[in-house]
Amino acid sequence: MMMNFLPQPKSIVWKEGSFILDYSARIVLENGEPGAFLYAKMLQKEAEQAAGMRLAVIRGQARKGDICLRIRPGIMGEDADSLKKKQGYRLQVAGGQAVVEAEREEGLLYGVQTLCQIIRQAGCVLPACEAKDWPDYKDRGFYHDATRGRVPTLATLKAMADRLCMYKMNQMQLYIEHTYLFRDFSEVWRDDTPLTAEEIMELDEYCRERKIDLVPSLASFGHLYKVLRTSQYEELCELENSRKEPFSLRGRMLHHTLNAADERSMALSKKMIEEYMALFSSDYFNICADETFDLGKGRSRRLKEEIGLEHVYINYVKELCQFVVDHGKIPMFWGDIICGFPEMIKELPKETICLNWGYSPEQSDEPVKKLAAAGATQYVCSGVNGWNHWIPRYHDAYRNITKMCRYGRENGAIGVLNTDWGDFGQINQQEFSVPGLIYGAAFSWNGEEMAEEEINRRISVLEYQDRSGRLTEIVKEISGKEAVTWKLLCDYREVCEQNPEPEEQEKRLAQYMGEELEIPVDVDVFCRKAERLNEEIAGQMAEIRTVLTQMDSSSRSTASHFLVAADGIRLMNRLAAMVMDRHWKGNRFSREERSALAGQMENWLYYYKEMWRASSKESELFRIQGQICWYADELRRI
Repeated sequence: MMMNFLPQPKSIVWKEGSFILDYSARIVLENGEPGAFLYAKMLQKEAEQAAGMRLAVIRGQARKGDICLRIRPGIMGEDADSLKKKQGYRLQVAGGQAVVEAEREEGLLYGVQTLCQIIRQAGCVLPACEAKDWPDYKDRGFYHDATRGRVPTLATLKAMADRLCMYKMNQMQLYIEHTYLFRDFSEVWRDDTPLTAEEIMELDEYCRERKIDLVPSLASFGHLYKVLRTSQYEELCELENSRKEPFSLRGRMLHHTLNAADERSMALSKKMIEEYMALFSSDYFNICADETFDLGKGRSRRLKEEIGLEHVYINYVKELCQFVVDHGKIPMFWGDIICGFPEMIKELPKETICLNWGYSPEQSDEPVKKLAAAGATQYVCSGVNGWNHWIPRYHDAYRNITKMCRYGRENGAIGVLNTDWGDFGQINQQEFSVPGLIYGAAFSWNGEEMAEEEINRRISVLEYQDRSGRLTEIVKEISGKEAVTWKLLCDYREVCEQNPEPEEQEKRLAQYMGEELEIPVDVDVFCRKAERLNEEIAGQMAEIRTVLTQMDSSSRSTASHFLVAADGIRLMNRLAAMVMDRHWKGNRFSREERSALAGQMENWLYYYKEMWRASSKESELFRIQGQICWYADELRRI
């Protein structure tokens, strides 16, 4: 029987024979490690679901017919490096027993996950084999935006941790700007549904039990849009009068950096960091400090002219990093700004880790090489490519993640952090990012790159329990069939509402459309393309419905969610065609067609909101609802 693994073990040898898992078997813990009981319960659950047997968990000496979990010093070899010793494991299925051995608890957990994947596919007849395995990277993380649109429920975050554990990942970060219930910042979070201290501490403990380091990540320099639009803190914004500007999804991505020349800014950053840091057991703290686009353009202009923009930036980051170090933590920060002057990495505390990101499918290795040459300790940070899309672009994610994991190995990076951002409202479900999450898990553990079609087949089999192995590839094809991105539709509305002068409106629209389309748009060609894409999506939705019969009942809800998202893409494609037709003053669609689309969008929105609320707090769902309703009104008004 062919076995599918994610990640693929470094070494696995198949042997003659099999081990029959009998109802009377025990899962035996031969040592006293406290975490091993949880790992045994994971095995117990998998055996019950896949083989129909609820095996008892005991401590003592394993017998023939049992599954044995054992800590055994030296099992990875006397000359093994520290990474292999800490996180490596050995699995043997032979001689009437299944044995997982490791030098440390982490390795024991990862060996259990490999055995769980075998049981999931083989049931109670386990093929004889021997595996010896360890990761390439010490740290293998997933980064989720819990600020710009969605705040996941605690149950969703725990499910995310379970999934990370299953695929042998050991770090998790949540991006926070204003969506934590800070004690003294009620004006910042009052119109949102923030995470609470209790939720974060409970998640921290849940992750720690699964050998996942929940690392706090907090915007503390740039990207403080909602913080700096409050009456309490608007004076600390680099740009003057920023609070008077109407809310903008595009503006949130580009503006609102702290004024580094005002000492009150540093006091605010430190106050936020100190309160938030106290909730976590992690040895790390990510201060972010990325995309400080406005720095030196407003209130800190004079300081920039005196010492230079690079020094304004590095001095602020240096003080924040030292503050983190003084509190006994290791600072992290995003590397996009310092890549412009990498030699200044030496000015930061020696403990500092640079998170070097690049999300393009054509990503170059130059930034990674540049920081490595400057002596930076770095993670390589890839992306699942879900931002601005109803379904992440899996093909682009695969290409980006494989490249970044490779670049990190070649340049001595110590970790991989795979990111899932929420630009323009985090419109896609968190569960849709799972294939991208798994790409990061697979290629940070084992550098032997797997073909895209093959890893997608394995994801279908292992994650979605799809016997046909087709689901992920089908959804990948749908994900690339958007006529325009959600970002462009958001931009179009903002331009129409916020620019009453026709000349300025046309200038802005041409700029934003030009980021995605050839201007001027050939509307006939565009409309035919949108129609063709929708026909293809309809065919792929029919394929998903066929695949549903090949899936385990516990996984079918995910497939149904993909159908909702696919239908959303079809509606947005037709909407885009009508918007382009209107903009270039065409007359291709009748009043009845426009009105019909408005009704279809509103009906679809009902089911989308149900899907959102099943996994996320209310948060900024109202913004997405507002966009859909605005376009529905426009369609009826034209």
